[in-house]
Parts: sequence; C-alpha cells; structure tokens
Amino acid sequence: MGAAMCRVSRDDDATGGEAVAAAERPRPPQFPPFLLGALYGFWEGDIHFVPAPPRYRAVDAATVAGVVSSSQDAIGRFFRLGGNGGGLEGYEPVSSRGGLVVVRRAREGYCGGPRPRSGNAPSDLCVCDPVAGRRFVLPRPAIYDESHVLLFSGGGGVHPPRMIIHVVNLELLRHKVLQVQTFSPETNAWGPVVPTYAPLPPSSFIRPAPLVIGAAAYWLLGLAVARQHEITIWTLSPSARWTRRAVVDMAREMAKSAAPEEPPLTADDEVRLECFAERSGALLFRLYHGSLFELSLVTMEVRFIGYYSMRDSSSMCAYDYDMDAALLNQ
Repeated sequence: MGAAMCRVSRDDDATGGEAVAAAERPRPPQFPPFLLGALYGFWEGDIHFVPAPPRYRAVDAATVAGVVSSSQDAIGRFFRLGGNGGGLEGYEPVSSRGGLVVVRRAREGYCGGPRPRSGNAPSDLCVCDPVAGRRFVLPRPAIYDESHVLLFSGGGGVHPPRMIIHVVNLELLRHKVLQVQTFSPETNAWGPVVPTYAPLPPSSFIRPAPLVIGAAAYWLLGLAVARQHEITIWTLSPSARWTRRAVVDMAREMAKSAAPEEPPLTADDEVRLECFAERSGALLFRLYHGSLFELSLVTMEVRFIGYYSMRDSSSMCAYDYDMDAALLNQ
C-alpha cells in the first residue's frame, strides 16, 4: 500500500456572488447520497450506463423512487442517443461528479466513430449533464490529458457551484514531475500549464484515475487492493497516514447470497477493481468476466449491480446521486 503522491485542490475563496449564494443556501441535507449507476466505454465505441438498484432508506422511498427512476432513464437515453443529437461516438467517460460527466475521445481499441489520434496528443473533451440533456464541448488542452479531475468551488453549499476541470499529464513521472492545466468556464479557456513536483519511490506504478476526496484529488499507489477473492480497504487519516481498515473475503460474501445471478466463486475468478464513488462510499468491482458488484464502505455489504462489456481502453465512472440537489433543481 502506498501513500498519496500528489494533490490538486480547488480554490475555495468565495467571490461576492458566491458569498451571497452561500448565505441563501438551502437547509442541511436530508437525503444521504447514493449510487445511481456507472458509465463506461462499450466495446462498439459508445458510452453505456448500467443503473444500480438504489440504496435509499425506506422512509425516503415515497419521495426518492420516482425521481431516481426518471433520472436513470434520462441518463441511459442521453448516451444511447450519443448525447442528444449524436457526436459522442468513440468517447469514454473519465470523471463524474455533482451530476456532471467529463468524456473524452477514445484513443484506441474501439470500433466505429471518429478515427482516434495517434501519439500522446490532447483529447477532444466534453462535459455532459445527462439528466438535463445538455453537453458542453471544451477547447483542447495544451498537454496530453492522461488524468482528469472535476471539482466544484464554493465549499459545496453554494448553488450553483462553480465547475473546475483539471487535466494532468503523467508522462514526466520518471522525472518526478506532473503537468497540470485548469479549465475555467468563466473564461471558456484553459489556464497556463503548471509543473508540480511529485516525490515518488523508485519504480512506482500510479493509476491515472485519481481519488477525489472533498476538495482534493490524490494520485495513489493504492486505496483498495484486490488479490484473487479478497479486497483490502485502506483509509487516509487527517495526518496523511494510511491504515488498513478491513479485508473483505468475496468468496464468503458470495456464499451468503442465494441469488441466481451470483454463482459460487471458483479458483479462476479474480476481483478487478473498477472505480470508487466518493459521495456514496461505493466501491465497484468486477467478477465473473462481466458482472458488476458494489461494496458499500458505509455498511461493508456487497450487492450485484448488473452486467457490462467494457472495452479494454476505457475506464468506468460511478454516478453518485444527490437527492437534495435534484429536488432543489426541480
């Protein structure tokens, strides 16, 4: 298990308008966030959405169920139609937060859609609000965007929050350097490329997908470690120290369920970690060559989500759902 190697955080200095919005923010949250589903690049070249059975409290069902169902339908329809009007063929999801999804043009390993560019050139990027049926095409950044971070300013209580997108080039890690560039919707432009020192141990392997916690993104050597049938969970303390929290034996967890879609594990089955949803605390992983499962870090329960067929070049993005924000926007 390794520690965080780099951090990118938002600027929380509120402007005058944000301060007014903060003073008028709605009451404290009443509905805990939960996983709505996951997005991934399908092998044919488009983006697919696999909905998750909502894990809301029974007392909230009357209010939540209808909004959740309509939102899941809207997300699936948006990407089936290529972003409500086409044009998203060959894209893949790279970051999701606050109901928004950042997608980029896939570089390799897909059939159909525009021909991918060769080499490490900047990607075509687009920000989508699939529930509202909107998308916004970004200008290309100046660096190779191997990693993507979507953050919001204003302390999380300002409505609407200000979106900030960071792209990160990891190509210079052997020289202990990251390159970061930030997009601001106010100017509709990318800022300057900023080099950042990244102290790494020799021969480190870093996952391009960062872990976003609150206002910061971390590039890690590991968070949850999978070894055949076991998942080991690590937690980060305020003093930036990692501690092993739990070890989940998936063979034992699967044996508890009699559901037909969850057959017994065999020696050939291995856990593959896909992504983490910060707001809901859902860790998504694959078993059985195409079955998606969720491990809730809140309850430590495991459940089956659905089936998927993701191309090797794509990543998966969890789509958390904030019921309070959805009701506010109605």
